[in-house]
Amino acid sequence: MVMGFKDILKKLIPGDINLVKIVVDNSKNTVIKNPIIIVDSKIGETREYTLPNTVKYEDVKGNVDKLYKKDISGFVRKDLALPEVGMMAARQKRKKIFKFYKEKIPPEHYQAMICAYTIMEFEDAGDGKSANELFDKFVRRFPNCGRHIYNFCRSGLIEGKFWTELGMIIFQGASPDVVRDKFASIFTSYVEFYPHAIWVAPPMNLEAVGREIRVRINRKEIIRLDIYIRGKEKIRLIEDDLVYLIDHKKGLSIEEISRYFIGNTPCVRITLLKDTKTFRTF
Repeated sequence: MVMGFKDILKKLIPGDINLVKIVVDNSKNTVIKNPIIIVDSKIGETREYTLPNTVKYEDVKGNVDKLYKKDISGFVRKDLALPEVGMMAARQKRKKIFKFYKEKIPPEHYQAMICAYTIMEFEDAGDGKSANELFDKFVRRFPNCGRHIYNFCRSGLIEGKFWTELGMIIFQGASPDVVRDKFASIFTSYVEFYPHAIWVAPPMNLEAVGREIRVRINRKEIIRLDIYIRGKEKIRLIEDDLVYLIDHKKGLSIEEISRYFIGNTPCVRITLLKDTKTFRTF
């Protein structure tokens, strides 16, 4: 049986969770500038907060007055009330993703996906401290798949490549059982080893990254390979030397270097391109 969203979060956050109910004035139909009301679910304490001007009423309508009655969507830890407000707009999109993948991947992977997106929401809201605390508990809760599934979610694979692959299987007209078994097998193989990308984990140095590149780029079917590096110090230690290394490998080049931020953390994605005519081995 698949655990509910609230049950999973309770496993990640041991002990009592002091939740508050977020209520938005439904009479507003433009960008919300007036205060929202935070009502403490235990003692009835009322406090007022102001929504960011970038959050529109239509993005949070229904998420607040309806969903809190049946799941955690309208509740939040009291100390995280403000970050939660910023996450509401993304919540509806996440629900669509969860519905699409439900019962099509192993239950443990599905639970990990829900938690990964929760961590991402804290990151995107700029609450790095809470995100890091949740992530540490997350990888302990899901030691075999957590980090991989988080990387899939964070890199857009869940909403991109994997979504397309699952959609193609469904489009072929297979029965729900066949769709589930076929895609669950594909997804599990990706969790065990994903050949199209490398995520540079904290302990990895240039030599370790080189080994991971070798394992993948020497495969005949791999033409492009994405390398994700996160954090100012890790980028400083690896990026320049990696670029130099690739520039001196015949048949291998850098197609693109993309820079972006996750919260306040700088990140880089380096895409390698293999020339199948001149490439021999890495």
